[in-house]
Amino acid sequence: MNGHESPLDILPDWCVRHRVGVHAAIKAVDIAGRGNGWIISGKEALSNASDNTALLHIPREVILSAEYVVDYASGNDRFRRLLEGLPKFQSEPRLLILLFLLSQLVHHRLPEQVNESKEGQHEPWRQYISVQPSDVPVPTMWSDVEVSLLKGTSLEFTLAAKLVLLAKEFELITVRAQETGFWQEMLSEKRVSLRDWIWLDALFRSRSFELPLSGPSMVPCVDLANHSHENAAYFEQDIETGTVTMLLRNDKFSTMSVGDEVTISYGRDKPAAEMLFNYGFIDVSQPPFGGQRLVLSLDDISLWEDWARKDPFLTVKRELFSDAPMLCLDMDHAGAARWTCPFAYIVCVQQEDGFGFERMEDGHGTGRCTMSWQGKDISRMAGMLDLWLNTREELRNVIQGRVVAILLCVVTHQLKRLRYNGEVQVAVEEAEERGRASVLRSVKQLREVELAILERSLRAIVAEKEKLLQDGVDVKTIYWH
Repeated sequence: MNGHESPLDILPDWCVRHRVGVHAAIKAVDIAGRGNGWIISGKEALSNASDNTALLHIPREVILSAEYVVDYASGNDRFRRLLEGLPKFQSEPRLLILLFLLSQLVHHRLPEQVNESKEGQHEPWRQYISVQPSDVPVPTMWSDVEVSLLKGTSLEFTLAAKLVLLAKEFELITVRAQETGFWQEMLSEKRVSLRDWIWLDALFRSRSFELPLSGPSMVPCVDLANHSHENAAYFEQDIETGTVTMLLRNDKFSTMSVGDEVTISYGRDKPAAEMLFNYGFIDVSQPPFGGQRLVLSLDDISLWEDWARKDPFLTVKRELFSDAPMLCLDMDHAGAARWTCPFAYIVCVQQEDGFGFERMEDGHGTGRCTMSWQGKDISRMAGMLDLWLNTREELRNVIQGRVVAILLCVVTHQLKRLRYNGEVQVAVEEAEERGRASVLRSVKQLREVELAILERSLRAIVAEKEKLLQDGVDVKTIYWH
């Protein structure tokens, strides 16, 4: 490829070689401000179109799924030896796909004379990976200056945890590679790096689909379609053949002109944080509160340190709760707030309420935690404790008061962190000089959405507190307050 060619220039030949059908009326191009995408290039080619015209046909043989990778490993000794030493990767579709992409990236970068001479040399993804954008605008690929803008948002700790996870995953690969000559050589020569692994993960999150037959998958060509709720097209998978087809909506054809973009929907009512984290943008066309959700990790709330000193069973309770402890704040389309926080109920029940907590040791340094209610082991139902409390209204009101007090602390704490302060303002000023306008715009949108959710949620929680006070529950003096 010379300096004047675009990665998309290889696409027509690639599609012919791998039997990918592309309708004559569309073309993949670089769209200003949106990256690669599909546009209507000749409407006359659709003049005789019937309902839901097929724009793309992608055969199952080039759809990258866990099944695809397992089949590839069965015929590729190098890759199979690497995979055999990574048991965790074998059972997780995402890790299987990323490891395969990493191997294809290695081969794509190798000189032709060093690469495999026959078997697998022309794997479709080895060439298709060059079509992928080098810069995916998701937070895991932001600069340090841009990342600092997330301070106080729900993505601050989510992003930090994700980067730690990616580093651990790549470390596992490098350790395993030391046992295989080819991969040890590739990594020692820095054919690939942690940055590549982060990039591949960004590609997977922003370009994968959940298919009914193939599960989590990356679908060539369909992955070039950008998002819009006013989507002109949609895709489906044939259950019998596994073929994926992208279809033009019949009601959209009459309103489209040459040059118009053919988009699909990445999903409706997705939270702003999820859109930004996985796709690198926030859909401003959604209603202000439609389906918005703010998820706060209670593992990252500093208040627990104080509470742990007052509750000797807090560690046991955390082990009992198998899921990550989260507070979910939801807004409906009318802007009304509601919340869910199963872990808060476990935190608030005590032995004097009739609950028992115990850690059972097995003599080998391990054991399990148990929770009982009136002598019955309910450990397996720890996440549904609020339902158990419905059978005891007088106890439920007391526990509900404790939960409300906790939520008031958590939401108030997060509000203080999110609101602009000197530290955040410095980060904004630095990003304005060194960052990208699109990132600044997205972070501003995220902060506005999360601030609105927190403020409305706080009002709803205060209203619940007032109702409990009217019912005789002394929220001010309950446990820990």
